[in-house]
This record gives sequence, C-alpha cells and structure tokens, in this order.
Amino acid sequence: MRLKPHILTISSVPTLRQIIADFELSVNDKRNRQALINAILSARRCLPETLLGYLGESEVKQVCEAAGVESTGRKNALIARLLKAASSTPTPRQIPPRRSPTSTHKVNHPQQRRILSNLHPSQPPLPLTAADVGKTSIEKYEFAPVKGYPMLSWRGKRPFTSTQYFPAQLKEVHSEEVDGWRNKIFWGDNLQVMSHLLKKFRGKVDLIYIDPPFDSKADYKKKIQVTRLSSRN
Repeated sequence: MRLKPHILTISSVPTLRQIIADFELSVNDKRNRQALINAILSARRCLPETLLGYLGESEVKQVCEAAGVESTGRKNALIARLLKAASSTPTPRQIPPRRSPTSTHKVNHPQQRRILSNLHPSQPPLPLTAADVGKTSIEKYEFAPVKGYPMLSWRGKRPFTSTQYFPAQLKEVHSEEVDGWRNKIFWGDNLQVMSHLLKKFRGKVDLIYIDPPFDSKADYKKKIQVTRLSSRN
C-alpha cells in the first residue's frame, strides 16, 4: 500500500507548507497545492510515519478510510494500524524474462532497488503493547549519570538510567540562528517532549523556565518580606 499519497491528499495547505519548511524542501510556488504535494512525494526522507504526526485525529481517520483500514480508535492506535497495513502489503513478484534455448549470451537481470531514508534513528524503536491494536513504536534513550551536577535523592528512589517517549512533533521555528540554535515550539505532552529533548540537550541546559499551568484554579502568588520591603510574585 502506498500510504504517502493518501496522507498528502488529506493534508491541508498550511500543513503541507509546514512539512516543506521543516524538511527544508524546495518548491517554486508554495501557493500551488499540487506543487507542494509533488515536492513531498519526491522526498524520500518524508516518511509516512513522520507525515502522519502532522495530522489531527479526524484527518488520520480520513486517511484510514481512504486506505481501506478500520478507522475506529484514537490517533496513535490509528497510526499504528496504518503503518502495520502498509508494511504487510505484499510487493509484486518480478518474473524474470524467459531465455531462448538457442541463446548463448548471458542475461543480467536488474537488481531490485532498495529505498533508503536519510533519517536514521539513533536507536531501534522499542515495541510497546497497546490495548486495541497490538503493538506500536516508541523511542528509548539510555544514558549514564552526568557527573558534577546536583541531584535530588530520597529514600526508595529508583535509578534513572533510561526514558521512553513518542517522537515529539516540531510545529514552529522562530528567530534568527545563534550559535546553531533557533527557538522551537513542540506540540505534545510536556513529559514526552522533555524526554525527547533529553537525548540532545542532556547536561547542556543551565536554566529551565516553566509557566504555571493555565486555568488550574490554583494561586501561585507568594509574598516575601525583604528588609522592611515586601515583594509580591
């Protein structure tokens, strides 16, 4: 099953433009929907499992319906089902040409082409049991303790030597590049995104600023007395 055309057909023009920007693909006319689709189709590094992450749950269900795959369930379950259906589709068998009995020359059959992606994960995906679709894939990152950094310790604390997470979805990139870095906005669960960033930035972060949760009905104000003056944060 060719899953990529179904994904791009369902994708909106803003989504297609975001994929073009994230993968730094060249397109002459970014207002032309078909030009955007053709550029992504021709890019081997734009894999179906990556493109599905740009779609919402309702759009993934539309892809399932277009591909003839059951469309009930949540987004991650649907993605796993689509990828499983695409990988289990048998490839057409190539029948070699028949040689004539009187022929004496050697016939060299062309070798089957192997498509290799430019995106090589640092570690193989780890299978995770799911409730309704069998197995899906998450990433696992193993690491050694960073020496010289303070750590919290308490009785019964388990050793933290690895973490598992779903690949984070990069939605926006802002500002000019400074020392190889540009500001990025990721979409997803906070814990999953932090685990994703841990692999690249472990031991390199000096300060983390976390906004208080929105609309939590909690009071985050604190009054501090400093030399006869009060400061309210």
